[in-house]
Order: sequence, then structure tokens, then C-alpha cells
Amino acid sequence: RNVTFNYLLSVMQTFIDDKYLRKMLEKTLAFYVLYKTIDLKKLSGIPFPEYVEKLKGKHILENILVRMNENDIDIFSGGFKKVETIIQDEFVNII
Repeated sequence: RNVTFNYLLSVMQTFIDDKYLRKMLEKTLAFYVLYKTIDLKKLSGIPFPEYVEKLKGKHILENILVRMNENDIDIFSGGFKKVETIIQDEFVNII
């Protein structure tokens, strides 16, 4: 893990009770897991205009958050592996 992420994990408990900040932290953690899950070699092999076209109309982060909610996954309690599976499902037809 990188220093910034470790710092976030250290201080997030201070802010987690605020609904707005909790949602922001949830999105941040989900995006971090997304970044760590996606194979960057595969992703960098897709020309940018093609990548944009593939993502058009898809709401990846929103879909991930909805599926986390539907499956009662609490990313704050270490649900990273489950989130990885959701992310892989979301990107299976993109990369």
C-alpha cells in the first residue's frame, strides 16, 4: 500500500460518522480498490478513444457502489476482496 492510502485508513475513523464524508470515503476506497484491481497493462493497450467509447453510458463507480450496497459489503470493515470481484465483473467486457 502507498503512504497516502495508509494515512487515509489511519484518519478516516475521525470522519466516518458524517454521512457526506462517509460516502466520499467509501467512493475513495472503492476507487482505490478499482485502481489496484485493474490490469494496467491491458488497460494501456486500449487506444484512448476506444476506451472512452467503451465506457460511454456506463456508470462504473455508481454500479460498484450499488452492488456493494445490495450485497451488504462494508468496505470500511475490510470488504476489499468482495469489491475486487465486483470490479472485475464490471470491467469484464471493457478490457
